[in-house]
Amino acid sequence: MISPQTVAILILNRNQAEYTRDCLVSLQQIDYPSYRILVIDNGSTDDSLRRVAQQFPTVDFLWLKENLGVAGGRNAGLREALRKEPAYVFFLDNDTLVAPDSLTRLVNRMNTHAKIGAVQPKIYFASPPDRICTFGGKFYRRISHYRHPESGHCDSVKTQVPTEIDIVSGCAGLMRAIVFQEIGLLDETYSPYCHEDVDWSLRMRNAGYCLMVEPAAVIWHRISSAPIADAAKLRELAKAHILFLRFHTRFFDLPLSIVWVSFHMVRRYLFPVIGRHNQEAVKGILHGIWLGLRQQRRPIEKPSGISGITLSPTPPAAVSDRSKKKILLGGVLGPLDAGPTRVYETLLKSRFAEYFQVRFLDLQFARNVGDFERLRPGKFVRLLRSLFLMMYHLLRNRYATVCIPLSTNRNAFLKDSLFLWLGVLMGLPVIILEHGTNIPALYEKAGPMLRWFMRTTLQQATRCIVLAECLKFNFEPFLPADRIVSVYLGIDSVRQISFYSRP
Repeated sequence: MISPQTVAILILNRNQAEYTRDCLVSLQQIDYPSYRILVIDNGSTDDSLRRVAQQFPTVDFLWLKENLGVAGGRNAGLREALRKEPAYVFFLDNDTLVAPDSLTRLVNRMNTHAKIGAVQPKIYFASPPDRICTFGGKFYRRISHYRHPESGHCDSVKTQVPTEIDIVSGCAGLMRAIVFQEIGLLDETYSPYCHEDVDWSLRMRNAGYCLMVEPAAVIWHRISSAPIADAAKLRELAKAHILFLRFHTRFFDLPLSIVWVSFHMVRRYLFPVIGRHNQEAVKGILHGIWLGLRQQRRPIEKPSGISGITLSPTPPAAVSDRSKKKILLGGVLGPLDAGPTRVYETLLKSRFAEYFQVRFLDLQFARNVGDFERLRPGKFVRLLRSLFLMMYHLLRNRYATVCIPLSTNRNAFLKDSLFLWLGVLMGLPVIILEHGTNIPALYEKAGPMLRWFMRTTLQQATRCIVLAECLKFNFEPFLPADRIVSVYLGIDSVRQISFYSRP
């Protein structure tokens, strides 16, 4: 067994010995004291890497007889490296150049908290060297899509701060070795390449780990920005998109995800090759879609016997800031000087806004008190706009809770119910904030269909919050007592604030 802080650096090569040599030369300059380099030759058809191996006697080489793809090749290297029980594994593409202090900075960031599962450096393009290749990926779960928001941009204030991310790039990423024992190796279903890093990142996040980018650690990537026209590459990209859609899309997100992924593949891959009259590429894309629909998922291997290390229980500031739960809060603010307006003004000025990242959605449709029960075309337009705006925010951000008010005249109840059901369909816990109205009275006056709809709607609520004990009667006919809580208007205690988060 070697030092508990040792890093196993894994570099995958296939017929690119010159790139690999340059990468190894840059690694000779790093200042981290304890590391081992393993180069995996993924079935190269030339012998150029063997000549390079003679120049680096301290580097280990693993020679594979055939091309196992990115996931398969890296898994072969992982099995070999994990036998020596390193603390960390550093995946590195062979066409990268590493800054001397990058590995030290990555390890230092990892050591700040035990629940950081992986850290990636800030990765620039090699040409132009001031343009960011990736600063970590963002995953949009509602449409099963991911992207690298900072790619192609120059540095900004945003890219100078350690940040929690959704996806660690497969180009360069430091992983905690113990994580492989918990969630398994890379998924070889994606072989030969594409999406295996995204899949593994999401599995890591689902296991409760956070992923981070360390901007002080810098790497340059010699990647081509030319459009993809090769039929074989387009086939594998299309296949990977379909596999990812199948493996990581929740049932209720499937319709929207299918629409988005179809649009993305047509716009990004199909239209460009049709414009160039490349029939082979078109066939490759269609063949890839067919393969993605038919291929079965391979079992994910879990290695055993990996040692772990216990680290400081105090999370870094960046994780603490990002760990605030996001709440989408619907409500009403002016210009009407009514009770609900005062409720939300007080709520947003209380400690509630300190404990959560709050996105407020104004659901005020009436011009004045006398306009509450009137039906006007302008109200329908505003309603549709607000529903689309809410859907946009839910798709764009990962919210912990949706908090919706509920009114007690019939039209307003139906309007508020649409927002409640949108949160439910998006798979989020919905909390009803009731500010003093009489729901049982509306229920008694309603017909059979409206009564059924009211019962069904109210039962979807994860929790109902009222502003005083005497107002619990609004929900007692519909919900068990443990889902109805009373919270004072100012909500200045931590216990009261906790009622707004998932139970």
